[in-house]
Amino acid sequence: MGNHRSSLRAAFETGRSDIALYKHYLEKGHGPPTFRFMGIDIVTKPRRGGDWNKLLLQRETFWIQTLNTVSPRGLNEYCSFVSFLNSR
Repeated sequence: MGNHRSSLRAAFETGRSDIALYKHYLEKGHGPPTFRFMGIDIVTKPRRGGDWNKLLLQRETFWIQTLNTVSPRGLNEYCSFVSFLNSR
């Protein structure tokens, strides 16, 4: 989330951005202090180990699809299913 806030501040300083979330903030006149987020899922580290980052990406993909938040309906630019592919 820190990266999003930094990028949002940069978009306001330059007055332009190619990213849907920041475009929305600029077009609607929202300021950086209004940026809020809410957790909707809890992802715990697997007890037996494993790739926790992959699991996080899979849950993110699940929620992007479930909530239909890919642009133009939402502010996500894309939804990647790469995290579901087997890596060797």
